[in-house]
Amino acid sequence: MQGILAVVADGAGSGNGGRVASELAARTFIDGYRCQNTLAGIGPAALKVLEGYNSWLHAQAQTAPSLRGAATTFTATVLRGRLATVVQLGDSRAWYLRSGALTPLSDDHVALQADGSQRLARALGREPSLCLDPMSQPIEAHDRLLLSTDGGHQVLLRTALIQLLGRRQASQAGAEAIVAAAIEEDGHDNATAIVVDIIETPTPDYSALTAEMDPLPVPASPLVGYVVDGFELVRQVAESTTARLFLAKDGDELAVLKCPKAEACTGGDRQRFMREVCLGERITDAYVGRSLPLAEGRQTRLYAASPFHKGETLEDRLRRGPMRIDETMSIACQVGRGVSALHRLGVAQRDVKPQNIVLLDTGEVKSIDLGIAHLPGLEDPDEPETPGTVDSWRPSFLPRPVATPCRTSIPLGHSVPDAHRSLSLRRDAAGRPSLDRPGCADHPVSRRCPGLAQRRGAAGDFPSTGRPL
Repeated sequence: MQGILAVVADGAGSGNGGRVASELAARTFIDGYRCQNTLAGIGPAALKVLEGYNSWLHAQAQTAPSLRGAATTFTATVLRGRLATVVQLGDSRAWYLRSGALTPLSDDHVALQADGSQRLARALGREPSLCLDPMSQPIEAHDRLLLSTDGGHQVLLRTALIQLLGRRQASQAGAEAIVAAAIEEDGHDNATAIVVDIIETPTPDYSALTAEMDPLPVPASPLVGYVVDGFELVRQVAESTTARLFLAKDGDELAVLKCPKAEACTGGDRQRFMREVCLGERITDAYVGRSLPLAEGRQTRLYAASPFHKGETLEDRLRRGPMRIDETMSIACQVGRGVSALHRLGVAQRDVKPQNIVLLDTGEVKSIDLGIAHLPGLEDPDEPETPGTVDSWRPSFLPRPVATPCRTSIPLGHSVPDAHRSLSLRRDAAGRPSLDRPGCADHPVSRRCPGLAQRRGAAGDFPSTGRPL
């Protein structure tokens, strides 16, 4: 999930302070980054880790005699999916070699002095606050990445670096050859180099997926019988205000295509659609519906493809009549496992309801539709005040709270007792719904939202409890 890390740091300061600053920077970043949830992006995760260390180092450089004036350059490359993301401070550099061309992935943060010399404009510990400018580069098989300090790339010409990297030695041998050549050319400064070889590229992550999908057009919705990128549309399954769902044949396999409507897929709606596709590809839990990964270059328009699950929704099952207790509890446990899997990743689904719970013919249960899922760090300012379906809102959603994973448990608590409402319904002596249930006119929640009480006033429309299961 978090990728592969490569870090170089070049310390500056009196005495041993520069060495301490650079070593601690590398160790702090590697250890801290591994504890971050990177679904929201590498840049925010890196900033969160480095901010604390920068504040500490800046304070120590002002007060601790052993670290007086200590600072360090910092260059980290995170390889995740099909992207190399570079976090840069100072004049260390990141490069990539492809087809004989060596291209820098970072800019030096230096300021030119009146005498022609240069000084660091940015470095860890130099200022109390931190500003990062992450840069990303798509990577391909057989690319070579180079991270180097100024003692290497300021001494060796770019042609020399290309020649050394072009030998295609093992990564360790290539890095040692660059350092040895730099020291032989000018031994006044230390030199560090890391060489990384890209053998093959894995499944793309959120940043790579959105970058690939962003140029895709959204033409008029297709019709039954059309063939979309090899998917033959058999019949329309459902339709909403923003998209149409089709059952499709992909060779001998069945799939479901979600095609957005052109008039409803602008701005935030498009971003939410791409986020749903990305989450579907990254989450592989058995109790959560996933997206189908498509071969590179196959997709020519914006849509989401997912496996076809043979069965029925929980809503359809409820229409057929009451359910047994053991059947209800089996569904509850499996839906709960799916919700827990999302929570472990920091994802709040926010739309758990009977229509989004699929009961497979095999007895398995899957939660589907991550269209309005909340991903930490990717807040959407254009989304509705309270996303999701009104019937599944928890009472505290009426005045808008901040979405967190724990808030998914209340809609889950509504959906599952709803599956066995004949057991969960409580009434008073006159046969009326008891007043401790939302939806009754005298309930505090209903007084705050009278329209909700009118919509849900029928006997049996609400379970007796909204507590998480």
